[in-house]
Amino acid sequence: MEDYTTRIFKYNIHVFFYRYHGDSMPYRIKAGKKITLPGLFYSFFTICLGFWGVFGSRKSLEAIGINLSGGLDFSKEFRELEHDSQTVYVYNNLPRAIFEKIRIEDVAILMELQNEYLGTQNPELENIDFLKYRLRKIGITDLDYTDLKLFIELHEITRETANLEE
Repeated sequence: MEDYTTRIFKYNIHVFFYRYHGDSMPYRIKAGKKITLPGLFYSFFTICLGFWGVFGSRKSLEAIGINLSGGLDFSKEFRELEHDSQTVYVYNNLPRAIFEKIRIEDVAILMELQNEYLGTQNPELENIDFLKYRLRKIGITDLDYTDLKLFIELHEITRETANLEE
């Protein structure tokens, strides 16, 4: 389902009373691949400069542990940056059963389809039938009637919230 992950590594500099805890740049990694070189680099950097100050050992050991375990996963946060706040709100508030079936990109498509339906108000098709028909045409078939009903309710909440803010 995920085609990449985004990882961030930690490093520490502790020299006498100077302390600095930093994060690496984000590394985008293809799904299923492991990345070890940046983790080793930042761990080596922390070993060289992270143990020379007062109370530097604990944070340095934490950073090394995080780096050697593959870094911190920031995939969700970076994916959310690519979408508007309403899409992120709906995606983050989906029940777990739906959340596991769908990606945030699919929620963005659903949001567009729902807005299209609300714009046309086609009396021949019910809302859920309209969504199922359009989703089937683009290959999204994992969502059933109750999933779409919950999505429509969340979409309504975001629309009402947006109207109140205006």
